[in-house]
Amino acid sequence: MSKKETITWPIEPHTEAKHEILKYYLGAWFPIVATVYPRFLYIDGFAGPGEYEHGEDGSPIIALKVALEHRLRQKFQSPDKELIFIFIEKDKEKYQNLLNKLKVINLPSNFKVDPRHASFEDVFETIITEFEEKSKRLAPSFIFIDPFGPTGFPMTLFRWLAQQPSTETLINFQYQSLNL
Repeated sequence: MSKKETITWPIEPHTEAKHEILKYYLGAWFPIVATVYPRFLYIDGFAGPGEYEHGEDGSPIIALKVALEHRLRQKFQSPDKELIFIFIEKDKEKYQNLLNKLKVINLPSNFKVDPRHASFEDVFETIITEFEEKSKRLAPSFIFIDPFGPTGFPMTLFRWLAQQPSTETLINFQYQSLNL
């Protein structure tokens, strides 16, 4: 059975390595950005179900735990800061599983979790349109893009993201899906 046909699946070694990179990066990024900005975002463009087959945390839960358990968490858990987590998942069953995982996490009042049942491309097209109409810029953001294969993230999106100040993007592109 493929990953797309099941709600959860066994975690693979390359995924564990990717999650270690994400933890390490966010461990530095959260306190650094919190020293400069009162409001910042973590966006997971392909959030998945929030867990793997044997209960290992998925990227949305990892991001929340890094922010909750960080040794410098007082820098971004204070009332004068707002940390927004946007988790985007297109698959209905994976999205519902993610919602169930999020329900049991106790968050500080300044953490806002915004799960969205939609495609990454659709969510960002809406954001881009809204921001361009209002001549606004995206708040400082860390955007994690980790799709199954080379679909759902058009290059025009990368151009727009590159124009946003204080925006960082971690992209995992699995080239093997291009091989036939």
